[in-house]
Amino acid sequence: MHSTDFKARVYPLQDNLLRLAYSMLHNKEEAEDVAQEIMLRLWKRKESLEELDNLKAFALKITKNLCLDKIKLRKKVVGEIENMAIISQNRNPEEILETANTVATFFDILKMLPEQQQLIVHLRNVEGLSFEEIEAITELNINVIRVTLSRARKSINEIYQRHYNNG
Repeated sequence: MHSTDFKARVYPLQDNLLRLAYSMLHNKEEAEDVAQEIMLRLWKRKESLEELDNLKAFALKITKNLCLDKIKLRKKVVGEIENMAIISQNRNPEEILETANTVATFFDILKMLPEQQQLIVHLRNVEGLSFEEIEAITELNINVIRVTLSRARKSINEIYQRHYNNG
């Protein structure tokens, strides 16, 4: 793979890698380090990347593994998830704040779930990956992924109803 192909195929994955690393590590600087490390690893393997069926799934899988290694090295996950604000120029400040609050609430609830559920929800709902791509990344059976995702969504709904829906 030439450097132009690398730039065209691999550079667009940086945001995906960063989001996954951030969702697992809850630390912006550490997530940036992981994303940069993965990009370096991919560059070193650029000659063999063309052989891969799904480059994105491969990159996310090695990101997941590196993050799990980092989590194992530290005793406690530190940091907070940044509030993600989806800002559109067509929306008023009240709508922007409401969206930011909704996203923050979602990520607060997500942090209450077991680690495997967090990962699968992130890959499916934030990254928008297919079940096959999630299977390649997590090495879990598709049926296990579906059940885990279903349980996670049920838990998210129950937590929301219990803690955030006062009505």
